This record gives sequence, structure tokens and C-alpha cells, in this order.
Amino acid sequence: MPRTQFPPAERAVRSKVAKVLHEEPLMRGTLSVRRLTCGKRSCRCHAGQKHMALYLTFGKEGRVHQVFVPREAEVQVRTWVRNYAAVRAGLERISQMYRERLASAKSRRKARPSSGG
Repeated sequence: MPRTQFPPAERAVRSKVAKVLHEEPLMRGTLSVRRLTCGKRSCRCHAGQKHMALYLTFGKEGRVHQVFVPREAEVQVRTWVRNYAAVRAGLERISQMYRERLASAKSRRKARPSSGG
């Protein structure tokens, strides 16, 4: 179907999704901060000031995987995860538009008078 046949709202969402897909890196996953205790007995982390570490968590083949994110890569990885979330949200919005069309078509069919016989 040519893009011009899509409603303007759908075209706008599709355009944003395509722009991210074609121009931006993306990665699926969830970032979580961990507060950890190291092995040094004299370290401040044993007194309550834990070390902070960032992990990327994602599911693959039915299992949960975690990858440590180095501090110098944090901004970049956060951007990748945010880009993935934006694409997913756009696809969900497009799906919602089609669900609404389907419901609208169904209600129009019910509203039509039946040709009784």
C-alpha cells in the first residue's frame, strides 16, 4: 500500500519509527542499577556505601541474560535502549490504530439494519 494512502496520524508515527530504524542504533533490554559489596574488607562498601554498577538485562531463548555496562558506555547504551523503546511504542501506537479501525468497522456492521426476510 502506498504511504499516501495511510491516514496522516499513522503516516506520522510510521515516519518516526522508520527514522529511528534507519538512522539510530537501538538495543532491546532494561537497564538496572545494582549496589554491590566488593571483596575488600576495609572498603567503604562494607559500611553501607555500596558500589554502583549498571547492568543491561534482556531475555533470549527463554532465559534472562545480564551484561555489565561500563561507566564510559552508560550514555550510549541508555540512548540505544531509549531508541528501541521509541520504536516499540510507535509500533504499539500503529497497532492500536488498527484495533480501533477493526472495532469501528464491527460497530458499523452491527448498526446496519438487517435485511429481514
